[in-house]
This record gives sequence, structure tokens and C-alpha cells, in this order.
Amino acid sequence: MCNRNYMIKTGYLILLAVNSFLPGKCPTVPEARQLYKQAADNKTACNDLISGAQGCGSASDPVLTGYQAAATMMMAKYVINPFSKLSWFRKGRKLLDNTLAQHPKNIELRFLRFTIQTNAPGMLGYNSDINSDKSFLLNAVGGLTDATLQHSICDYLQQSTLLNEREKKQLQSICKK
Repeated sequence: MCNRNYMIKTGYLILLAVNSFLPGKCPTVPEARQLYKQAADNKTACNDLISGAQGCGSASDPVLTGYQAAATMMMAKYVINPFSKLSWFRKGRKLLDNTLAQHPKNIELRFLRFTIQTNAPGMLGYNSDINSDKSFLLNAVGGLTDATLQHSICDYLQQSTLLNEREKKQLQSICKK
């Protein structure tokens, strides 16, 4: 009887040890989207997105890698040291640029880059794709089957000061659907 209890406890401890070395559950794309929205004002959400998506996106879904990259750049907002700020931003930028190089037609990745480039300080020099991403988004948003993503892109673009009147009218006709 004592030997059996010992074996059960030992087995339980081994199971716990193995589970502690397994990677955490990867967030779904809708979960990553929600964390990304929260990360703008919440350091914990930013950390959760970075750590949750780490190692998940590249193999299963490049969009998760995109959200990880965006959150990594956003982490610069939460550190004080200017060198740390620049390091976080560069690390995220490299990850997003590499992911986009592999998936240049992915609308969600282009949307993430557009949101970052339109909000990044000009001194960082990360703004060279704003016009091409804007055109890509305007042309592709109407064909989206993901209503949540389409709504997010429409809302962001409608609030953008980078659209001219013609583009805003084009967007209104697309987003009313």
C-alpha cells in the first residue's frame, strides 16, 4: 500500500515536471488581436502577447508572428532607457519585416505594419511603406471574408488623416457592406 502511494506521487511529480517544460498554449488570432488592442495601454497585455506568441507564429500562423513583432515594438513604450526602447523596437521591426518578406500579400500583416508606421516617431525612420500599405489595404479590404478584420481595418483607415477625400469615399462604400 505504501509502495503504491509512493509510485502515484512519483508519477504525479514526473508529470508536473514534464508539463513545466512544455511550451504554453499559443493564442488564437482573435486572442492575439484582443491582446494587441489592450497592449496599447497595458504593459501586462503587451508582455502576454510577446510571450504567448513566441515560437507559435512562424510554424503555425505568420499572423501570430506579426502580432508578436508588433507587441515587441510596442514594448518600447513601457521601458525607460532609450537604448532599451530602441532595442525593443528594432527587434520587433526585424521580426515583422522578415515575416512580411515571406508573406507580402497577407493583409493582416500589412495592416499591422501600417498601424505601426503611422504611429512610430519619425526619427525612427520606419515609415517608408505607409503609402504602399495604404493602397494595398484599400484595394484588399473589400475582399475580406473575416468580418472582424475588415471592421478593424475600416475603422482604422476611416480615422486616419492619411486618406484623401476620394479614398475616404471609396472606403465608405466598401465598409458599408
